[in-house]
Amino acid sequence: MRTIDGFKTSIRDAFKGDGELMSKFSDPNIEYSDLDELVNDVCKKIDQYLKLGECAFKTLETGYIFWMKDPVLLVSFGLNINNRSPRGLQKFWEEIVSNLGNRFGCFLWSNNTRAIKWLKRMGMQVVESNNSITRLQLCR
Repeated sequence: MRTIDGFKTSIRDAFKGDGELMSKFSDPNIEYSDLDELVNDVCKKIDQYLKLGECAFKTLETGYIFWMKDPVLLVSFGLNINNRSPRGLQKFWEEIVSNLGNRFGCFLWSNNTRAIKWLKRMGMQVVESNNSITRLQLCR
C-alpha cells in the first residue's frame, strides 16, 4: 500500500473542480479554506482507519476508493469531475463493486446528500441516519 502522501494526488484529482464539495460533502465540523486543506483532512481520516485494520486504497480510471477489508466498508471515494456522466457514474460503481464485492457498508456525513442519493440509486439502502451520519449497506 502506498503512503498517505501517495494518496493525495488521486484524492485531489477526484475533488478538483467540484465547487460544492467543501460546503456540502465534507466534514461539516471543519471549515476548509482551500482544496489542499480538504485533501489533507481526508488523508488524516484515512490514516486513522489504517490503524484500525487492513485497508486498501486504489486509484481508478474514474477516481479513487479507500476501504476497510474486515468488515468491508467503503470509507472514502471520489469521482473525477470529467467522469460525472451517467456512463462514468455506472463505471465508477462497477469499479467499486469489483473491488469490494456485493456486501459492504458505507458511512457518510448526512449533509452529503448527493452521494447518498447516488449510492441509493446504485442499490445501497439507508439502514440508519441522524443529523450527523448516514449508514448505508449493500447486500446482494
